[in-house]
Amino acid sequence: MEIREDVFEIGFLGHHHWELRHAGQVLMGVRFGQPYLPNPVRYESKLRQDLPRLFPGIDDTSTELLLSLVEESERERHGTLLIISGEAASETLRLKDQATTIEPRLLSRELLAHLTGIDGAVLLDSTGQCHAIGVILDGQATTQGDPARGARYNSAVRYVQSAMERDIATLGVVVSEDSGVDLIPDLRPMIRRSPLSAAIAELEEISKAGEIRRRRYSQIYDFLREWRFYLLPDDCERINVAIQEVERRCDEEDPMRMKIIREHFDPDPGMDPSFYYESEDVVDNDEKTHRASD
Repeated sequence: MEIREDVFEIGFLGHHHWELRHAGQVLMGVRFGQPYLPNPVRYESKLRQDLPRLFPGIDDTSTELLLSLVEESERERHGTLLIISGEAASETLRLKDQATTIEPRLLSRELLAHLTGIDGAVLLDSTGQCHAIGVILDGQATTQGDPARGARYNSAVRYVQSAMERDIATLGVVVSEDSGVDLIPDLRPMIRRSPLSAAIAELEEISKAGEIRRRRYSQIYDFLREWRFYLLPDDCERINVAIQEVERRCDEEDPMRMKIIREHFDPDPGMDPSFYYESEDVVDNDEKTHRASD
């Protein structure tokens, strides 16, 4: 599909929050009058965080080796697909009729450079041992795919989802021909708990204060909505009670005001406390205000 160079899109994301996009890429945004530039997350730091979550017990040496293999794949001009499996040996046996199986061997950047031109996936375990190359992946159809992303990406999505339904820890690393890197599953990052706690506490204070600080109320609401996945059931209950009280008082103060319908907060079934860092460093006062004014 041809990309029009003269077409730009403005997306309104929330109260006093919009972004300017072109060809699906964010060029800039404005939140409460403050402009910002996109800050794309590189896969290096994400891999270092996600690998231990998917493969408990993986050591630093294996993590760095896998990271170096992804970096090598990104350097190639053609795309490639790495599958890191917690059951690589048994998966190789299962897929042997649609793959080239090999004696497990620790991959290096130099060796991988000779393999990425082969059609199909490279199947590794979490220590960096290669078990098969040219693997044609299987997997059931899923709603998680993206028709615009091509066969390599969608086959990885189908395979990873199918493997995880069988309780096999799996990470697909899709390197596209434009050197983009996608991690499947795309785990949500771990976060600090303290900014959420501070935001909820301040929202409750606003609901009880003598005068409603409406601008600050909107800022906190937008912050909590943006990070709503990380809210626990008790958090949602406290937020909903505070919002209801603030809206009631605003209606009493100005019955003719233009009213913004606030969403009800419900806990996400995929959220649990493992998404919080187990321990937090001492944070400064700016961070304790939960970045809602960023």
